[in-house]
Formats: sequence, structure tokens, C-alpha cells
Amino acid sequence: MALRSALGASALDRSAFRCNFDNAFSNTQSFLQTALLLEDTGVAAYLGQAGNLDVVSTLGTAGAILGVEAEHAAAFRGLLVLPVSIDNGAYDTPRTTTQILAAAGPFITAAPSLPFPK
Repeated sequence: MALRSALGASALDRSAFRCNFDNAFSNTQSFLQTALLLEDTGVAAYLGQAGNLDVVSTLGTAGAILGVEAEHAAAFRGLLVLPVSIDNGAYDTPRTTTQILAAAGPFITAAPSLPFPK
């Protein structure tokens, strides 16, 4: 809700999105792997769009959400007995819209056109 509020009229209509997680809930390992992929994607997506946010309050809201996404990713890494920090060491890697859709796209079955930079 905080991000929708910060984005105001620029926020996309959530009801236009549809997702299919097929086998993500078929077993614990599949769920944890899918959750980690989506949390990592969230971190990279927020970081990748940070340069496109020109309203300080929106950037602050996105930064706060990014932090929680990173905490979730670290928790899933712990459950999967993986290193907490992936190959990039002290820095997360921003991703473009195209890169994010390549990772999360297989789960998205319907979405509005994306008005932000690729």
C-alpha cells in the first residue's frame, strides 16, 4: 500500500496482473527456490528502478521495501543453506526491466503494458 500511495496515479492497476506458480507449491524445496528467486528479483528490480524515481518520498518508500525484500532473500538463503550474499559481495546488482521480466516472466500470465524504462 505504501508504494501505491507514493506512486499515486502512476501506480499500475494490480487487478490487471495474473500469475501462475504451477509447481511452486508442490514441495518445500520448490517453494523455497521460487520464493528466493522472487525475493532476489524484487531487490534487483527496486534497485534497478531507483534511478528513475525523482520524488524523494517515492524513493524512500521503495528503499524501505527493498530492505525488506533483501531480508526475505537472506532468510530463504538460510533455509536453503546457501550463502547469504550472492556473488556480488557487498553490493546488490541492479537489473533492468528486461532482466527482471526474464527472471519473473515465466510466472506472469497477464500484465498491463509497462510504462517504465527497460
